[in-house]
Amino acid sequence: MLFLVLKIFLILLTFLLLVIVSILFIPFQLTLKAAKADKDLRLEGSAYWISWLFKTRAEYCDQKIKISAVVLGFPIKIPLKKIKRGAGIDHLKSEGKTGDKKKTAKMMQDREMEEKGSSIQGDTSSGGKEQKGGESQKAEKRGIKDTIAFYQPFIRQTLMPQIRRLRPYFHLKIQRFHLVFGHKNPAVTGWVEGAVVSFPPFGAAKRMSGPVSTYFRYDKKVMDFNVDLYFSMNLYGIVIRLIIIWWHYRKLSSLQRRIKHESDTGKTS
Repeated sequence: MLFLVLKIFLILLTFLLLVIVSILFIPFQLTLKAAKADKDLRLEGSAYWISWLFKTRAEYCDQKIKISAVVLGFPIKIPLKKIKRGAGIDHLKSEGKTGDKKKTAKMMQDREMEEKGSSIQGDTSSGGKEQKGGESQKAEKRGIKDTIAFYQPFIRQTLMPQIRRLRPYFHLKIQRFHLVFGHKNPAVTGWVEGAVVSFPPFGAAKRMSGPVSTYFRYDKKVMDFNVDLYFSMNLYGIVIRLIIIWWHYRKLSSLQRRIKHESDTGKTS
């Protein structure tokens, strides 16, 4: 019996370790598609880890939102009804008209009572409160300056370098970007077209010039687009950087507590 329990425990432990390792080394992926033609807007996005194991998908079209998910290979659909904009606004207006008069009367009464109480107590306690408030503000400013000065080396030497090293673990790719632009003033359209045509020779825009395309209309005002984005994130590097930041912050906070404790004991002695 003991051998059977130990065997089940080892199987569960290996399964848990396998899940943790797969979560760390299999990237999370996100796709986003957006298209606008005239007044029709269509949005579609999906986030997944392993597509047949865990995947969520959302779609917006014809003022309707559809959400579906795949959990452990089982599809789940969550249809949402069309949202009526006018119904909620009219209901709120009808309730607001009846309650405005009562609220204004109560507010006037409360203001009169506050003005009377403040006029009676203000003369006697104004001088002492100003002195105490000034001393407390100075102490708070000194404490904030001391904490900033104490954590400034940690921010410069540990936090900011580790955040910069997180960039290789995030991947963003523009698979397609098509833009149709037209202004009511043709001169503005020409200025925008000249700026767009002169931009690709600079820097990283050369890598994006392939999937990016633009078209300009001089006869009417229009702003249509078709975008297809892909984003992935590797967790193992992010977890390592966060552990490093947490370890240095823990050592620094323990040092600060020790210094504070020594200063308090010195004052009391």
